[in-house]
Amino acid sequence: MSFSRYFILFVGTITSVIAHQGALAQNEPARQPGPHPPSQALVNPLELTKENLSMGRVAFYRMCVTCHGMDGKGQTDTARALIIQPRDFTVGEFRYGQTDGELFTLIQNGTPNGMIAFKDLLEDDQIWQLVHYIRSFGPGKSADVVIETEPVLENPIEFSQASAMRGKQFYARFCVKCHGANGKGDTEMREFLKTKPADLSNGRWTFGSRDGEIFRVIKEGTDNDMESFADRLVDERIWHVVNYLKALVPKD
Repeated sequence: MSFSRYFILFVGTITSVIAHQGALAQNEPARQPGPHPPSQALVNPLELTKENLSMGRVAFYRMCVTCHGMDGKGQTDTARALIIQPRDFTVGEFRYGQTDGELFTLIQNGTPNGMIAFKDLLEDDQIWQLVHYIRSFGPGKSADVVIETEPVLENPIEFSQASAMRGKQFYARFCVKCHGANGKGDTEMREFLKTKPADLSNGRWTFGSRDGEIFRVIKEGTDNDMESFADRLVDERIWHVVNYLKALVPKD
C-alpha cells in the first residue's frame, strides 16, 4: 500500500471522528457513563442462536478486535494508546448501561471519548448480533447456545533458526516499513495509520497468538490497515515469517 493511501486513510479517519463528535454536539447531549433510560426500553429483536452469534463474531472481528482484542479484554496495543481504556467484556459490566438496548445505542452512536459511531458501518441487525456476541464473553453467557471455535491451521514448518532466518528475509522486505527492524511498530508509519502497527516483540497478538492465527493475518490482512500479502508471499514463505516473528518474543 502506498504512502499516499496511508495518508488518505489517516486523514479520513480523523475527519470522520471530528464529524461524529460535531453531530453529537448538535443533535443531543454527549452520552455520559451510567444508565441510559431512553435506550433501556429497546429489546433485542433477534433470538440468541448459533447463527446470530456467528454473525456477531464476524462483525466483532471486522470492527472491534483492534481495540477490544480477540478475547474481549481490551488489552491490545491500540487500546494502550487510548485515553479511555476499552471495557473488559469478560467482566460483564458495561460503562454506559447494562441492557441490550443500551449496548445497541452505544455501538450505534458511539461516545465523545473515542468510541466511534458504527451506525453508518453496520446495519441494525448486525449491531444486535454484535450485542449477542459481546454478551458471550461475560459470566452471564448462555451455556446452551455456543459457537464452535474457528479451526486454526497447524504450522507445517518446524521452528528452527534456519526457518527464522529465512522468514527474516521476507520480513525485511515486506514488514519493516510499518513494524520496524525490532518488531516494536515504532516507525514513522504510526503517524499515518488508522491503527498503530502492533508491537510484535511482546507476545500479545491482537488477532491471536497461535501460528495459524498469525499466518491468517499475514495472508488475508485485516480491515484496519494491515494489508494482505497473499499475492506476494506463498504459504511456505508466510510460515517462515511466522517462525521469525516467534523468535522476536523474548523467552521467559
